[in-house]
Amino acid sequence: MQNCKLIDLVVSSTTLAESKSRGQVVAAFKGFMAPDLPHKLIELLEKIVFQNPTFSGSFDLETLLLVTTFKVDVSRVMDYINRLDNFDGSDFGEIAVKAQLYEEALAVFKKFNLNVQAVNVLLYNIQSIKRVVKFAFLVEEDAVWSLLANAQHEAGMVDDAIELFMRLKPA
Repeated sequence: MQNCKLIDLVVSSTTLAESKSRGQVVAAFKGFMAPDLPHKLIELLEKIVFQNPTFSGSFDLETLLLVTTFKVDVSRVMDYINRLDNFDGSDFGEIAVKAQLYEEALAVFKKFNLNVQAVNVLLYNIQSIKRVVKFAFLVEEDAVWSLLANAQHEAGMVDDAIELFMRLKPA
């Protein structure tokens, strides 16, 4: 019971949220890495990443926040994808696909302009050629048009596929 109060005090305290000492912040994180404290770690990371200008935009902290959230509370993942900018989009997109969080994977790939990966999620996981068509018009990339044309051909939409293949620039 005493430990819970101490943990809540550390998380709710503004000291770490205002700290400029990397060592102080790292020491606090190590204490929250225990297997039974991941929700508290998320709370602490939120405070530091979103409220402390010294650590906002930190690749390591944003990565830790996303990794922990993927493991503990997937309902928060999309919000963090939208709010954070300094993480490896390719890696987290693949993590989202493996976790069957396809809309989250799509959001990551779109955010980082990984358009071929985004189309692959739409085609093979979400299975929506209609959404690929909309996306293709949005990004206007030959690689995306080519994937769409191939998918349309495989789906028996031969006329649409031919039209798209004719649209592609010669290699």
